[in-house]
Amino acid sequence: MAKDGKPIDELVRNQVLAKAQLEARGQEIAASGRLIVVAFVDLVESTRLKWDQPPAEWLGHIYVFILRVSKLAEQSGGSVVKRIGDAVMVTFVDTSAPERFFDSLAADEMLRAHHYRIAVDYGDAFHFEFLEGLPDDPYGRVVDRCARVLELAAPATILCTRDYRRQVAGSWYGSLGEFSLRGFPENMELFYRSLVDSDPQGYLQPLLDSVNEQSRRLEGYRTV
Repeated sequence: MAKDGKPIDELVRNQVLAKAQLEARGQEIAASGRLIVVAFVDLVESTRLKWDQPPAEWLGHIYVFILRVSKLAEQSGGSVVKRIGDAVMVTFVDTSAPERFFDSLAADEMLRAHHYRIAVDYGDAFHFEFLEGLPDDPYGRVVDRCARVLELAAPATILCTRDYRRQVAGSWYGSLGEFSLRGFPENMELFYRSLVDSDPQGYLQPLLDSVNEQSRRLEGYRTV
């Protein structure tokens, strides 16, 4: 007899049943895996705006950005998954759709006053439905990797992985070499595309500065 008065056999049966239900749910989610494009569009310098401007101004600035990015994503065939702070997470099934989306962002007059950066990746994702009626929430290494790539992106630029680059052979992305992504065991090659006219070599130094700034938190290490 357990302390709560329930027979041990009943507790064991309940535990086995709960484990079986959890495994069945895990198998169901695993079966939902499919190849998708994941993109993060992140507003840059929003923290500074919150200090420099009154709430009415910076709230309106962020509101216009999120609303406009979400609308252009949907018009380009994307699904807006969620809004994370000042960033919008978008997924695409059609691998040609993200480039149309990025082009529409660059051409949009309403976004000219906003500074933003983009990270994009391609790979398997598994889809959760936490509550009935809510859109599926993709999970997996491709989502985590895309979020790490975003940490290295600079304003008016798109950074992508080799996996995404292979899907858009007709678009111009220049290789920046291999970089270490936080939490990932191997270095990964990153590719660059500018949303404005610029020299990719001129972008490399700010990227290295960004990586080195992060590495200073690790005593005894330096990124080269």
